[in-house]
Amino acid sequence: MQQFRKLFLSVILVFAGSVAQAGENLALIIVNKDYRNYANVGDAFDVTSLTRQLRTADFKIQTVRNMNLKGLGTITPGLRSKIESADRVLVFFAGQVVSSDRESWLLTTDAPIGDGLLAGSFGLPIQSVMDLLGRKAGSAVLMVGYPGSSKPMVAGLKTGFFPVAIPQGVTVFSGRPRDLVRVLSGGLLVEGTSMAAVLEDAPRNVTAYGYIPPVAAFLPVTVAPVLSGNGSEADELEQLIWNNARASGTEAGLNTYLRRYPSGRYVVQANEMLAALLKSPVDLAREVEEALALNRETRREIQRDLSLLGYDTRGVDGIFGRGTRAAVVAWQGANGIFETGYLSGNQIAALKSEAAVRAEELEEEARIRRAEHDRRDATYWRSTGRGADETGLRAYLKRFPDGLYSEIAIERLEVFDAERRRTAALAESNAWDQAREVNSLAGYQDFLGAYPDGAFSDNAREKVAKLTANKSNSAAKREEQRVLNNPITRLLVEQQLAAIGLKPGKVDGKYDDATRKAIRRFQRSADLPVSGYVTQATIVRLLAVR
Repeated sequence: MQQFRKLFLSVILVFAGSVAQAGENLALIIVNKDYRNYANVGDAFDVTSLTRQLRTADFKIQTVRNMNLKGLGTITPGLRSKIESADRVLVFFAGQVVSSDRESWLLTTDAPIGDGLLAGSFGLPIQSVMDLLGRKAGSAVLMVGYPGSSKPMVAGLKTGFFPVAIPQGVTVFSGRPRDLVRVLSGGLLVEGTSMAAVLEDAPRNVTAYGYIPPVAAFLPVTVAPVLSGNGSEADELEQLIWNNARASGTEAGLNTYLRRYPSGRYVVQANEMLAALLKSPVDLAREVEEALALNRETRREIQRDLSLLGYDTRGVDGIFGRGTRAAVVAWQGANGIFETGYLSGNQIAALKSEAAVRAEELEEEARIRRAEHDRRDATYWRSTGRGADETGLRAYLKRFPDGLYSEIAIERLEVFDAERRRTAALAESNAWDQAREVNSLAGYQDFLGAYPDGAFSDNAREKVAKLTANKSNSAAKREEQRVLNNPITRLLVEQQLAAIGLKPGKVDGKYDDATRKAIRRFQRSADLPVSGYVTQATIVRLLAVR
């Protein structure tokens, strides 16, 4: 009787799982290494080890090496029916890949050099393959490997893989082919390893899109139908069906259990797994980011990195509001990552790496500009007589108010001004001293009205020009008040200016003329609007200097 009961339950279990067991695992591998008109893909590996791993995982494998246009025509017929009849599907492409705003193609090895309009005639449409994989939601993985270079190959198309619309339930990985093989062997083909765990262990240059469930695995753990011999037949049957549903990790398997046992022992777990399966990519991405528990300083670093790359976060305050989320979406789109507005650990690492490279580029560009500016500064100083007369000094300061010799020029002009005071009429001298004491635009304009050709008229006009420029920088001044909203940040700016040799004066958080001059010199070298005030762009660029 006991043997009959075990046989009965095993038959019931097999029947319950018959739909899932009816198909077979299918793997389609296309590796294009040797190109006639484009660079060979040196990273496109020998597929022998990969096929061995897939065969061990019980996959039926179709392999194509160096697919040409003729071979392309033999792949697509019957592909739809093969995918639909399979239990799980893995598609692995490696070669030269190009993308438009609507489609991506794996180029055939004999694809000609030409316009992007011809790509559809000489490439396998990857987006269309994804659409087919959408028929196996929750059980389909696409891997697209291509060289790391982004140098344009085909006119009008981007080099690399940029997915447009990923069907629900399809998991997509992209990166260098060898890195994708590591993803396969290191987790994807290991039974019971969830997609989220696979992504967490993936090389940093691998990008994932689409369906990344925190629980379900591509290959569920095989559950042996072993009965304990204890408890009632009904309990054991429920346990077996639940084991089968959990191992499948699919919507169909979990619903099979829930329909049969709407009040069963595992209803809560089944609903939780089902909810995870049905979450949108944005919901999953939000959960991944929340799990990272980013502190405020890390968030500021992310905002600085985004700003450095030209994505406006509307502030570097450690708060991820609409501006930051929009910046993340723009960065993800530019890098071919599914646009969720939320970051994974791998994405943060990639962003940091990209920003570090950009910071070095900007620093080198600033160094070149600074050297050229200093060269022109020194040349003009020599051409105006090295400060030998008042005319030359004023001409120098007009062109280079923050120049290498500006302090010397100002000191020497004081000598001329002192002499002028001794010879000027007492009334004019007193009026000039009063205007200097007030130091306002209106005061200097009043002085010029009274003494348009006086001994200090040139000095007054210089002051008017300087104060007028300061007035036009009122927006930058307001922005500085918002950006430098605490004493620590003000000190940090001065320390950074001093570290790169711009002489901001005493580092005390109090910005004087020396500080403003240092800020202007930095802005000029960084090709930023020169205001002397620390704007958002200024602090991002300044803090990026190593």
